[in-house]
Amino acid sequence: MFRPKRSSLVKRLWKHRVRPQHHEAGSEVESAEELELKSAGQSLLKRLKEADLEALLAAVETRGAESTPCVWLSRAVLQLGKRKAMPHTLSCQLWRWSDLDTNCEVMRHLPCKSGEVDANSVCCNPFHWSRVLPPGTPPRASRQLFPHSAFPPLITQHLTSPATKHNALYAPEYSPMSLHHSMVSYDQPRDDHSRVCWCHVAYWEHRSRVGRLFAVYDASVHIFQHLPQGDGMCLDLLQAPSSEDSVRRTRDKIGVGLVLDMQDGAVWAHNRSDFPIFVNSPTLDIPGSPALIVKKVPPGHTIKIHDRRVSKVIERHRDAAFLEGPFDPYAVRISFAKGWGPHYSRQFITSCPCWVEILLTGNR
Repeated sequence: MFRPKRSSLVKRLWKHRVRPQHHEAGSEVESAEELELKSAGQSLLKRLKEADLEALLAAVETRGAESTPCVWLSRAVLQLGKRKAMPHTLSCQLWRWSDLDTNCEVMRHLPCKSGEVDANSVCCNPFHWSRVLPPGTPPRASRQLFPHSAFPPLITQHLTSPATKHNALYAPEYSPMSLHHSMVSYDQPRDDHSRVCWCHVAYWEHRSRVGRLFAVYDASVHIFQHLPQGDGMCLDLLQAPSSEDSVRRTRDKIGVGLVLDMQDGAVWAHNRSDFPIFVNSPTLDIPGSPALIVKKVPPGHTIKIHDRRVSKVIERHRDAAFLEGPFDPYAVRISFAKGWGPHYSRQFITSCPCWVEILLTGNR
C-alpha cells in the first residue's frame, strides 16, 4: 500500500536534483561521476523514512522558501566512487550545488538542530545549510575613509522622504552618522523572560530610513521581502509604494532574503535569496588600512559578518589618523543585489536602493 507512495516521493526528489554544469541539456548519457553520485544518492534515499522523504521533498520543491523540519540520518559516511561523503554534504551536492566538494565546509542555519540533538546523527535537509564563503574571496575595496566612505556629508542631517513619511508616527528619523548617540541612549527592551536584545536591524532605501528599528532576541533572525509562513523581519510590511524603478526592482530581488545567526560571539549572514548580497563590516576590513572592504556573497553562501573578539582588538588599536568622526566597531551594513564602491556606479551605500544596517547592542 505504501510502496507506491514511497516510490513516487523518490522519483520526484530525483527529478529535482541539480545536474552538473558539464552535463548537456536533454542528454540521457551519464558520466562516470554522475553514475557514482546517482548510486550514493539512491543509497541515501533508501535510508530515509517516508516522513523524512516528504519533508525533504517539501524543502526541495520550495527551495527553502517554507520552513521545513530537520531530516535526520546517521553520520555514517557514504561511498562516492573512490571518495567518501558525509550524508549532509551529499544531500547539498544533489539538490543545491553540483560542484560542491564533499570536503567543502558548509554551515548549518539556526534553528537547525544538527549536532545538538544527537551527536551520531546529522541533518540532511540541504536548505538548512549554506556554503561558507572562502576566506580568500577577493573583496571590493574602496580607498576612502570610514565612516565617510559609507555616508556622504549630506546624510548627517535628519532625512525625510515620501518613502518614510508613513512611518513618522512610529519611528523618529534616524541618521547613521549619529549612531553612537542613538545606540547609547537606546533603551534595550526585554520581554517577560528577560531575554537580552543582541542587535537591532534598520532598513533603508537609499538615504531614507524605513520603519522602526527591529529588535532581535533569538539567536537567529530571518530578514525577507516575501516568505510563506515567514517569521522574522518582513520588509514588505514596512514599505510604502515607491515611484523609483530601482527600488521596486530591488525589492523584487530580495525574495526570501537572508538569515542572521549569532553563534559563539560571531554573527553569520546566510544569503537565501537568488541574488548576491554585499557586506561591509569593520571586522572584514584590512587592519590598519583606510580601505573600506565590501564583500560580495553569492546566493546560497554564508559569511561571518562580525566577530566580537576581532572588533575589540580593532577598537583598541585603530589608527585615529584614519578616522574622521564617530567610529562604530559594532555596525554592519548589507545591501541587497547592488554593490557599492569604486568598482560600481554607486560610490556610497546610500546610493543602494535597499539595504539594512545591523546594530549590535552588546559591549557598547
